[in-house]
Amino acid sequence: MVSVTPEELYLYCKADNEEQQLLADQLAEAAEASILSKGISLNDRNKPRFGLLVKAMTLHEMDHPGEELPRGIREKINDLKFNH
Repeated sequence: MVSVTPEELYLYCKADNEEQQLLADQLAEAAEASILSKGISLNDRNKPRFGLLVKAMTLHEMDHPGEELPRGIREKINDLKFNH
């Protein structure tokens, strides 16, 4: 992960044991890859919003595995894509 630190991710996702932290790490890597695949680059200007998206996507997947992303997260992805 380059957009958030493990500590930030674990705090946001309330991942307080090794198993949850490992899952959070894997899901955050996938979230970053997903965002990057949409043509959104990570830079100093958008790093806070990019990191928040990674954390939100990770938490959503931890709590609701396999479910579609909520509209609010999808809107933030589009906002970042078109306003970065």
